[in-house]
Amino acid sequence: MKSTGEILVIGGGVISLAIALELKRQGASVTIVTRDFTEAATHAAAGMLAPQAEQILPSPMLDLCLRSRDLYPDWTQKLEELTGLN
Repeated sequence: MKSTGEILVIGGGVISLAIALELKRQGASVTIVTRDFTEAATHAAAGMLAPQAEQILPSPMLDLCLRSRDLYPDWTQKLEELTGLN
């Protein structure tokens, strides 16, 4: 592997793939390494975005989870535009 700015993303879950996609959209050369998609947390959690259900106490972590949930609709719209899939 050349050391010319290539980025290695480890993991095939939704977060790793979202990071890889955003890096690629910004022009980076990205390689994804994953053992088995069926072992990723995304597969087990079915993509659940429910920070209150996790009973996270008021904290910066809860703020981050709520903000992430609020960004989700825009992100899925971007994916639909990129892929043509709904």
